[in-house]
Amino acid sequence: MESSESINTQTPVVPLKRDHVVILVHGIRDYALWQNDIRAELEDAGFKVELSNYERFNLLAFLEPSTIFRRQAISEVWEDIKTIRQNHRDADISVIAHSFGTYVIARLILQNFDAVFHRVIFCGSVIRYRYPFKRLQNQFTKPILNEVGTRDIWPAIAESVTVGYGSAGTYGFRKPLIRDRWHNRAKHGYFLNRKFCRKFWIPFLRDGTVVESSEKPERPSSILVLLSIFKVKYLAMLLAALMAVWIWQQKWPFWPQKPYPIAAYLGTWQNQEQTLGITRVTVREEGPDVLVKIWGSCRPTDCEIPELKGHVYGASVQARAVDEVRAVEAELVESYANRRFILRLLNENTLSVEARTRFIDNSGRSDFQFTDTLEKTSN
Repeated sequence: MESSESINTQTPVVPLKRDHVVILVHGIRDYALWQNDIRAELEDAGFKVELSNYERFNLLAFLEPSTIFRRQAISEVWEDIKTIRQNHRDADISVIAHSFGTYVIARLILQNFDAVFHRVIFCGSVIRYRYPFKRLQNQFTKPILNEVGTRDIWPAIAESVTVGYGSAGTYGFRKPLIRDRWHNRAKHGYFLNRKFCRKFWIPFLRDGTVVESSEKPERPSSILVLLSIFKVKYLAMLLAALMAVWIWQQKWPFWPQKPYPIAAYLGTWQNQEQTLGITRVTVREEGPDVLVKIWGSCRPTDCEIPELKGHVYGASVQARAVDEVRAVEAELVESYANRRFILRLLNENTLSVEARTRFIDNSGRSDFQFTDTLEKTSN
């Protein structure tokens, strides 16, 4: 195969019929120094060249799924393009975009009906296979040229790891309105030099001529096949789900709990761990009241707090509190501190007790809070 650096084809300079501006849009982890070489080659061929820049886009910003950083880059490039159009009102406007730059241009075409380009060249594309080219075909001269590197792993990684990206730079689009051009053994930056531009891009920009690459596409490597089969983002979702299940099984007190009838709270609850906090709790009904008795860790025997009247909190304003209990709260008021105990059922056999102490004696001691988990030992 010809390497990109060994291409020596010379393109004769033919005057353009009208001004033709080519915008260069770079990718991630890139100071876009390649733009200087491509600019020089295009200007030698009679094109005008403008650069767009959203500064160096790091890998974390590229992979971050909420698209906050992506939207900022798209906005900056759109402002650049609008400025270029204002200063070249009668010119054809074409674009060459690399890597994340292809995502930026694709989003601009999708989001702005007046984002119209003469010719579009993508290389190292991270655009999704299902991008709606058909619906947007009036915003570019057909076809879009998509350069495919058979050993370009980055589009495949982007699609595998996070959301919003595709791997057209690795596997091609293979769809109407797009011309995929394959380059064997080509990696992510293979296209970004003067000789490649001279042979492949200038003829296309000038009159739509697609110079064929010289070889039949090679099969993807084992790594690329694995990336296409096992999506890392889905594995991450699975791990997150497993973590959620584990958290629930650990009965962590911050996990949202369903309501239980007050009868489920009644009984004796024992702390199964060595603790300096709450060791035992009993909950019982006496007429309309719910009474809570608490023991704390002391030596040689546990300290006993006087039985307290509990206040029942229902699941909603419409719910009958004793039928759908979210929590039972008991308060102990002493001369030096106010103590609140909040009881929540994690399941039918596990009770979370949160203790909050607020000092009122001006002693300077810090208020504090802790939570213990107890298991039911008797009804």
